Parts: sequence; C-alpha cells; structure tokens
Amino acid sequence: MPADGRVLTDARLLTWLALHGDSVDRFNKLAARKGVHPAQLGHAWVRYSPGVTTPIVGVSSLRQLESSLGAFALELSPEEYETITGLFETEVKEEGFQRFPGLKYNFPRLRRNLNLIQ
Repeated sequence: MPADGRVLTDARLLTWLALHGDSVDRFNKLAARKGVHPAQLGHAWVRYSPGVTTPIVGVSSLRQLESSLGAFALELSPEEYETITGLFETEVKEEGFQRFPGLKYNFPRLRRNLNLIQ
C-alpha cells in the first residue's frame, strides 16, 4: 500500500481489503501482466463497461493524473473484461453505509436502478 494512501487510516478500506484481498491480488497480477498500473486497468474496465458513457476520474496529484490518462489508451479484450468482472461483485444492488464499522449514523439503504439507461 502507498505510504501516503488513505488505506492506512480509513477503516472502511481496511474492511474492504479484508473481504476482497485475494481478488485485489489477482487484479494486481493481471495489471502487471499487461504492464500497466492497477488504477489504469480499473479505469479501462470502467470505460469498457456497457452502462458507462464517460468515466469520471478524480485525482489529488499530478502523478495520479498522468497515470489515469494512460488508461484511456488501454484496450481490453472481451475476455479480459469478463475476467476482471468475475473478480469482484460488480452487480448493482442495494447498499448503505451500515456495511462499514465505526460509522456514527445508520443511514437508510439506498436503491440504484439501471433500468433508466436501457
């Protein structure tokens, strides 16, 4: 993990990594085989996703911006897209903040509906 990253101080990210660490490792190995930064592979996966018309990239440093821009030249095969999709739970479903420990408030569950984009 980067020494200056949020993962060292954010309990939500530590919980997420505890649940999905094996998938993250496999994702990082796929990025290494393609010779790209994992963030670039993630941006390419989002860009390739059928429900996304424009990925929104947020950065907090010039280094992150430069890395993110490289993702727009990265092409994925249908097989690579399916491999990445299979690593994580990518199905849109109800979610709420109560899934993460340590939060003061228990917000009602939110429902997302992708039927609007069909």
